[in-house]
Amino acid sequence: MKYLGIILFFSSNLFLFSCTDSKHDTKDYINKFYSNKEAFDELIIELRSSKSLINRIGKPIKIYELNDSITKKLNQLGVSDLEISYSKCQGLTYISLTTSWAKKATVYFTKDSCDKIQTAKGYYGKTSEMIEVWGLGDNWLMWIDYDFI
Repeated sequence: MKYLGIILFFSSNLFLFSCTDSKHDTKDYINKFYSNKEAFDELIIELRSSKSLINRIGKPIKIYELNDSITKKLNQLGVSDLEISYSKCQGLTYISLTTSWAKKATVYFTKDSCDKIQTAKGYYGKTSEMIEVWGLGDNWLMWIDYDFI
């Protein structure tokens, strides 16, 4: 019985640690973003100017439903999903891109012209036990959701 308790303790800790990305992974995501920042910026410009997306604001957008140019850029950047919505600022200001970069978490990059605090380069915050946010500058932020459900 004593050994069963020890085995359960170690296996539960192993499970918890295996469900989160390490700080090294986070730095890799940030570096990968900066390596591709120009492509991310170009994508945002194209998304904001796409007339077909104006009717899709606040609705799920399937990658394959977009024009070939946008779809190609999304695929090259490893973006698997996107959300476009109006924010508290005037006009279309909030675009969130879900990447397929992580296996044990979900990594998002968001272009938000309204949030000057969280998007400031060097900002770090933890909005819950499962969500961390990093400011990347130029109205960009990265947030990671460690909830595997």
